[in-house]
Amino acid sequence: MSGSSSSSRRRSQSYRQVYHALKAMDASGVDLFVDVHGDEDLPFAFIAGAEGLDIWGPRIRALQGAFVGAFSRANPDMQAKFGYAPDLPKAGNLAICSNQVAQRFDCLGVTLEMPFKDCAAVPRQEPHAAGFDGRRASMLGASLCDAVAHVASQLRGAPEPSFPLPDDQYVAPVEDASAIAAWVAEKNARGSSV
Repeated sequence: MSGSSSSSRRRSQSYRQVYHALKAMDASGVDLFVDVHGDEDLPFAFIAGAEGLDIWGPRIRALQGAFVGAFSRANPDMQAKFGYAPDLPKAGNLAICSNQVAQRFDCLGVTLEMPFKDCAAVPRQEPHAAGFDGRRASMLGASLCDAVAHVASQLRGAPEPSFPLPDDQYVAPVEDASAIAAWVAEKNARGSSV
């Protein structure tokens, strides 16, 4: 009985925290939202975005593309090609925090996913480098500031933001295990022939 009561209290506390956080967000508004997670399966740092939401259109597509492009330029662990397959149009899951905030505030809302072990984009090189560790996670977090700065001036007021760099274009991520394995094998072959 006490376990159930304890679990109920934690849920109640969590609901209060969410309620007050949303109340503060409603008061101030939200222009950009990033939820940070770790992914146990995909060996990449990547962004999961708002593709399946009602707000997905030219504006959010351009912002998300430029955000991921700038993030990738700022940190070699971030990449655009691999990640969760985009949701079908109008099929986004609003139980996901970044989706809920993006839809509620008509803003760029993303989830930053980091690998639990090593990052295939920049794998560790024995014997000196660690895998994707706390130091690299901190560097990835610091690089997030570059991505925010890149899109900040166009978060509001531009119906279709324009970003000049080719890698600022939106790329639909791929979650195909065979494509990931082929990419990793090719990268390893190139690395061993250098």
